[in-house]
Amino acid sequence: MVRDIEPNLPIDEISTVTEDVSRLVAVERLIAKIGLMLALLALALATAGIYAVVACAAGERTREFGIRLALGATRRGVEGLVLRSTVRVTTAGIIVGLVLYGWASRLIASHLYRVSALDVPTLAAAAALVGLSALGAAWQPAKRAGKTDPALSLRAE
Repeated sequence: MVRDIEPNLPIDEISTVTEDVSRLVAVERLIAKIGLMLALLALALATAGIYAVVACAAGERTREFGIRLALGATRRGVEGLVLRSTVRVTTAGIIVGLVLYGWASRLIASHLYRVSALDVPTLAAAAALVGLSALGAAWQPAKRAGKTDPALSLRAE
């Protein structure tokens, strides 16, 4: 059609607007995918770290849990102790992280595309994801603490 209208017009390449836009944002999409993979890796490492810290802390408190169970505490109560301490520390970490992000949001605002630097739903979803992953990481050590045998924990030195 172009040659019929103007035969002297040079045509190098014909493409749709969708193809042109896709080609223009290819680098940004690649950077976003790499960022997502790094964020998931960071979340996995944070979850593993939380698990390790909670498991170690619960292991050090085995004697305390044994005494509590021997004095009539329920297994759910001991599990709740471990989970509540994890929730407290995680909540403090999320609050500090959100405050630091609010402070640094002006620095990263220029790197965001079609999202404001203080996008509340995104920040809430990220905080919820971190909180849920922390609870998931603390679940197994809390269950293990609830199954502490009072006789064995009091006998061990």
